[in-house]
Amino acid sequence: MTRRSIAQGVAFAGLVVGLGYLVVSSADSWGDWVVFGVVTLTAFGAALAVHHREHPARKRAFSRSSDGRG
Repeated sequence: MTRRSIAQGVAFAGLVVGLGYLVVSSADSWGDWVVFGVVTLTAFGAALAVHHREHPARKRAFSRSSDGRG
């Protein structure tokens, strides 16, 4: 583990704690929690949608063409 990855981990943990505190301190009703849940699920869905797998799950031809067709 490098010093850079430790610093990134600490920064990410601080960001998560800060955002968590902000959400808990500003959520007043159940509607706020619903909106927060929808925003969170949308962010995770977008992250999954743009995630590029480096290796295919099945044994098949794998090419690195720029048009995305295998």
